[in-house]
Amino acid sequence: MSFQDKRTICQLITVRQLYLDNCGFREVYLLQELTQLRELTLKHNTISNSDFTGCQLRLLQMLDVSDNRLTFLDNLTNISSCLFELCESQQNRQVILCR
Repeated sequence: MSFQDKRTICQLITVRQLYLDNCGFREVYLLQELTQLRELTLKHNTISNSDFTGCQLRLLQMLDVSDNRLTFLDNLTNISSCLFELCESQQNRQVILCR
């Protein structure tokens, strides 16, 4: 792929499951390009609520954001158009949203 090609790598591949555990990941908005993403695991990172602002993953069925810096979950339920059931324990130790 040349630098002149306007497509991003996300448009060239299909990712349905993505695990980004314990890697310092915070750029959640970049994942919007993964239009076929169904399962996303972001455990043990430094993600805060603001990192999800404006992010939409329309086909997402499972999101695990356990052990991050989340203080409330309002932004997370807006990520996908589907409704989530929430399993949550204190201080963001285990937060898994799924369809």
